[in-house]
This record gives sequence, C-alpha cells and structure tokens, in this order.
Amino acid sequence: MRYRFVVLAILMACSSHNSSTANSDGAGGGSGGSGGAACTSDTTCAEPTPYCDTQIDQCVECLSNTNCGANRTCNTTTHACVQCGSDSQCGGQTPYCSPAGECVQCVANGNCMGSDVCDQTSFMCVPSCGSDADCKGVRAVCDTTTMECVECLTGSDCKTALAKVCNTTNDTCVECEMDSDCPTMRPKCTMNDVCVECITGSDCGSAGSACTDGICH
Repeated sequence: MRYRFVVLAILMACSSHNSSTANSDGAGGGSGGSGGAACTSDTTCAEPTPYCDTQIDQCVECLSNTNCGANRTCNTTTHACVQCGSDSQCGGQTPYCSPAGECVQCVANGNCMGSDVCDQTSFMCVPSCGSDADCKGVRAVCDTTTMECVECLTGSDCKTALAKVCNTTNDTCVECEMDSDCPTMRPKCTMNDVCVECITGSDCGSAGSACTDGICH
C-alpha cells in the first residue's frame, strides 16, 4: 500500500510539471501579426500604426475602412490601408494590383513594352541594361544583377544634399536611412527616409512635450 502511494505521488508531480512547462512555452495567448508596437488601447499607439488590435495586442494601421483615407480600404488580414485587392480595381497608367495592394504599372516583365523590365520593388517598367552606358536620366546606374537601370547602388551614386544616401532596398537616393544621416536640427530619420525634428514627444526634450508632423511644439 505504501509503495502504491509513493508511485501515485510521483505521477502527480510529473503531471503538474508538464502542465506548467506547456503554459510557459506559449500555449496561452500572446501578441502576433505584423503591425507596430504592443498595446492595450489606441492611446498607446502612434502613427503610422495608430490603432490597437486588441485581438493580438498590437498597434496596426487600420481596423476598418473608416480608419483609411479616400479611395482606400482596410485589408483586415494585414491591417493595412490598401488601394486594391485585384486588377479589376485598377486602371489607366496603373492597371495592375501589386502584392502590397497598390495599383501599379506592372507586376511582371510581360506587362512592359519592348525591352523594358518590371522593377520588382517599385513595380514600374524600367529600361534593361548591361552597363551604366545603357542607362540615363534619374535611373543612370545599371544593376548588373537584375539587368535593370536604377537610381543608385551605393551612396556615391547620390549627389544632392536632400538625397545623399542610397536606400539599397529599392535602389533610390534618400535623405536618410538612420538617425546618424540627419543634421543636428532634424536629428530623427523617419520610416519614409526623411529627417525630422521629432518622431515622438520624447524626442522634443525642453523644446516641448508634443510632436506633430515631425515638429516639436
């Protein structure tokens, strides 16, 4: 009898340990999705993800169509304001719907005329090339990997003060990629690669407690 009691106690202890381990490994709820910061309400969110999705406790761009501007709808899967869901919602010079839900000039090389190719970052038809000599205008540099003309591959390809850094994700010249690229009076680099005075109120210090449109007040 005493032996059976000891065995039963050991089994109960093991069961309790396994249950505790499963819970700590994430069997319960938690945040998810591809939005912004963690949140509990809209008041804890800020642009560009000003709404709190309480289903995943995460800041997102939109929860419904009313959160989006004119001619845009809320994709309730990605919680992003989009222009289209299919080609039928596009037309004119931008007849195709991109994977990001924007009406664009092309999504494949076959959508372009002649020898042009479809840039898979901008979804615009651009000249194909073998060297820089084949490129001209704003897209004066040849990306010999994709065989298409681009604006830049390195910072040395960018010449103007307000576009001196090469964003190598989309091969375009921008003002900044990080805060260290910005001047003292506009020390913060936004998600749009533009230098501003502030992004949140905490960036303002003695200049003020609120940040609106990149300006402390």
